[in-house]
Amino acid sequence: MPDKRRLTLVGAVLSAAAAMLLLLGWLAWGRGYGYGVDDNPGYVLLFPVFAGFFLWGLVRFRAMERDAAVADSKPLSDRGSREIPAGLLPAREAAVSDTDRAMDAYNRYLAELNARELRHHLREAGLDVFAGDRT
Repeated sequence: MPDKRRLTLVGAVLSAAAAMLLLLGWLAWGRGYGYGVDDNPGYVLLFPVFAGFFLWGLVRFRAMERDAAVADSKPLSDRGSREIPAGLLPAREAAVSDTDRAMDAYNRYLAELNARELRHHLREAGLDVFAGDRT
């Protein structure tokens, strides 16, 4: 990431954290007492927690960015094997199961029924194109 973009990102995250911590926290503190339902100091503590999440995200992002830069600088041979270990996946030449054979037989039966029905409708319409096939 270029330096200008990095500084923009850091500035945006720090601004968001400051807004959560100072502006919204101060607003909640000022409104938090004496107004019935809002009379809960937990709301005041919520915004500093949000600011902490922003800062944690920034630190985590920078660490991931640094790890990626280190990984990119290593040669491919030092990065570790990325191949799928033998025996992990099932064999490609899988045997045909009884379910597959039954499904194939059922599909052939349905195709034969469809052909018979088609011949029947063609015969009724006077378009007996299969007349030569009969003995």
